[in-house]
Amino acid sequence: MSAAADDWPYVHPGPDDGWAGRRVHVFQILFGLASVPASGEAQLVLGLLDTHSGSPPEIEVAVNDTVVGKEQLPAGGGDESVSGRLARVKRHTIRMPIPAGRFGAGTNRLSITSRKGSWFLYEHLALSLPGAHPSPVADGTQLIGAQAFPAVVERGERLLQPLTLDVFRIGSGVSVPVRLEETDLGRVDVRTGRQEIEVLMPAASKSREAALDLGGARQNVFVRAVPKLTVYVVPHSHTDIGYTHLQRRSSSGRSRIS
Repeated sequence: MSAAADDWPYVHPGPDDGWAGRRVHVFQILFGLASVPASGEAQLVLGLLDTHSGSPPEIEVAVNDTVVGKEQLPAGGGDESVSGRLARVKRHTIRMPIPAGRFGAGTNRLSITSRKGSWFLYEHLALSLPGAHPSPVADGTQLIGAQAFPAVVERGERLLQPLTLDVFRIGSGVSVPVRLEETDLGRVDVRTGRQEIEVLMPAASKSREAALDLGGARQNVFVRAVPKLTVYVVPHSHTDIGYTHLQRRSSSGRSRIS
């Protein structure tokens, strides 16, 4: 069981924040449901303490990988709030309806992504779904995404291409097999929580969609072929000692001694 004070950051950075790597940040909550109502809707409440005053973020909410809402947040009251000085904060509340059909029995995933802009601060977060019954989150391995790196490495006579896996593990660490279509890529050790794991696959001869299997977690990934380039290195030397005249005094445009 997670504790909000230990496992949920108070600040959600955005792509404009250099101190957070200038990248998109995704925060996720996993929760179990024994059953869900056949109709109706849930409500997600995001109580925000403040947002960046000059570059407020645009956020995206997804349930089980389906986007259910987007929101452009208003400008905040003062950027000192991110450092704990709260005299000028501007609170803002988002109430987002979500169809009950987006949830399912078993483990569900709620994702909040900051797509544009800078940071915002959490004060309160709640999800209500009338008629649903909670259950423990089951152990399992989730394959969130994968990306083929556009380069190759040599291993003896073989050309291999790095493939980075975005993995989330619920429960204790395990060792699981990896397959790309019919090719066995070996086994990887997956620890508890979210992580990136790199494996090597045969270099793609053409760009295509390929089926990836990580211990039973499946996803189609786009594999981009790496063009083969021939680089010629020509030994050469050249030394400039200096110029004999200013450019405007040289009839040829410039004179030099080499």
